[in-house]
Amino acid sequence: MVSSDLDEVQNRSDDLKRRLSEVQNAVREIVRKLKAANESLTIWIQTYSRALQRPATKSYFQQNSFKKLLEDASNGLTSYGSDISTPLDGLRRR
Repeated sequence: MVSSDLDEVQNRSDDLKRRLSEVQNAVREIVRKLKAANESLTIWIQTYSRALQRPATKSYFQQNSFKKLLEDASNGLTSYGSDISTPLDGLRRR
């Protein structure tokens, strides 16, 4: 891989990390609005009932509450930024 290729990948990596932060902020806002509206987070089950008909998806959501998934996402999505850039760092060392 040449330097210009790596630069392009670096730009994409930076963009993804920036958008990851934006997603985390959006999820944080969803959680805030749901709490402010005193809405139950079980709306997820009603909205995605078709997906829950698939055994693997149903099992996943039975083991993980939507409330916990949203709160985890609102607090920690940006910590996955290194997962985006680590493979690129390995390529740059070569």
